[in-house]
Amino acid sequence: MPDNYEERRRKTNIFLHSIYDYTMGVLWLCAGGFFLLYKKFGIELNFDPVLTTIFGAAAVFMERSEYTEGTEKIIEANRVYDSMDL
Repeated sequence: MPDNYEERRRKTNIFLHSIYDYTMGVLWLCAGGFFLLYKKFGIELNFDPVLTTIFGAAAVFMERSEYTEGTEKIIEANRVYDSMDL
């Protein structure tokens, strides 16, 4: 019985962490998109354009990393769920 509880708890934690990863991925994508496209929106920032471009590109790459982590966690949670005897 304790093993079943621990496995369910682990699966829940994996699921919640994957939701966190997807949410952070969306936020990074929005931040990167904003810093790459702020001139097209007519917004004037008092930052160096080269630095905003570098930060925007880094944020988009960070989004890809967060999305990949979330997907890996969902796959791991499914493996744990499939191995459980319910």
